[in-house]
This record gives sequence, C-alpha cells and structure tokens, in this order.
Amino acid sequence: MTVRARLSIIYPDDIRTVYGLITSKAPLVLQFGSYSPSMTQDCLDMTLQWHEAGASKCMQVEFLKAEGNLVSFKAVKDLRGKADCAHRVEYKGSFDIKKITADEYSSYARRAERLNSANKNSIVNKIQSIIPNESISNQHLFKFLIEMDAKLDKLVYLAESESRVNDLTTTKALYISSEGCGFFTGDAIKIGDLFFIEARAFDTGGKLRFAAVGKISGGRKTKLGILADLEFTDMEEAVKENIIRYVFEKDRELLKEARDK
Repeated sequence: MTVRARLSIIYPDDIRTVYGLITSKAPLVLQFGSYSPSMTQDCLDMTLQWHEAGASKCMQVEFLKAEGNLVSFKAVKDLRGKADCAHRVEYKGSFDIKKITADEYSSYARRAERLNSANKNSIVNKIQSIIPNESISNQHLFKFLIEMDAKLDKLVYLAESESRVNDLTTTKALYISSEGCGFFTGDAIKIGDLFFIEARAFDTGGKLRFAAVGKISGGRKTKLGILADLEFTDMEEAVKENIIRYVFEKDRELLKEARDK
C-alpha cells in the first residue's frame, strides 16, 4: 500500500517541498514524479511527513541512493513533538525573534496579544474574511490590493529599520504550522527555552501576520547554525485559525505546482 508523503528539504539558500509516494517503509523508499541529484545535493536537513491511521507522522531523514524515480532514505530521527508533527508548510521569509526569560513571559505574551488584536481589526484582515464570498473578479482585485499593501508594509519596515528601537533579532524562517514554527539561530538553545516571535505580512504576500510566544521543543545542528523547532503557547484560536487557513492554502499551491511540472 502506497502513502502520499511530503518531503521538506532545507538548503543553505532555499527551502523546497516535494511530494512522493512511500512504496516501502523498511527500507524507506519514496517514488517521485521525477528526480535529479540536485534535489538532495547540498541540503542541510530533510523532513518527511505523512498521515497514517488518522495521525500525522514526521521523521528526519537522510538520502541514501536513487534508482530512477525511486529514492531510498535513512530514518534518522522520529519527530514526536506537537510542533514537529503538525501539518506544516515551508515559510520562505524571516521571523523577528527574542529569547525571553520566565519572568518576561507574561509581558511578551501580552505584547503578542496586542499585536494580534491590531492585526485582527485591520482593514486587510477584514478584506480577507470577505474574499471567499465575493465574485471571482472581486477576489482577484482584493488579493491584488492585499499584495500591494504587503509590499508597502515591507518598504516602510525597511525604511524605519535604522531608526526603529528594536529588541528583536531577524532570523531565517523555515516552516510554519498551527502548532509551531521552525527557524535558524546561531545562539545556543535548549529544550524549554522561551521565545517571542513576530511574523511580518510581506513574507506571505499579505496573507499572514501574527505574533506569538513559545518554547523550544527540539533542534538540530547544521553547518549554518541550529535549526530550532518552536511550539506555540497561549495562542488565541482566531490566530491559530488564520495560520491553518494559510497552511492549507499554501499546501494546495505547492501540490498544484508539483502536478503541473
């Protein structure tokens, strides 16, 4: 019995999602629509995700060999954390983050709540909520306006970067799910470390903007730093629903791209 799976590949300068069929679990073999050596060369990390018996499975893997479109992998680590196993997609952008102490947690949780409240009451968010009920022509118009707003937001963000007093550090984002996210960090971390995170709208074309607090649930060393897994805590359901909507919309886009190739 074959199972559809999603392989997330992290490169030094890019993130890629490819879809295939698990034809064997021992050894672990995936069948892709097409395969070239460049898919697995120079990658920093590969994560395989699939659904089985109603549950999401997630595993860190390494490339072994390829025979045509059949590619064999070595299972490195079973990822069992809530953030690891949630339905997730690649996030090509950056997060503004800050490592916080337990004493600072409540303050930054309130900061996240204020930012999310402002986002919820914004014109852009209200437009997004009515798009599904509009005609196709109006949907295209509203999506275009949201993208333009995101581009303006980026210009303002960059223009104010030098003068803005900011306690956050910008870091490369890797993935996003309703339960958590992944990012690179050069700092030492350990399980349970607390972080504040803010995602900017311009990285998703205006589709997603949020702030959150969370705890480190895992991490893997690479030659570019540590790939950190953050599990969200104290997140409002409305914010989580927005992330879920973005994740499934992005997943549909990636699947369509894969089928069109």
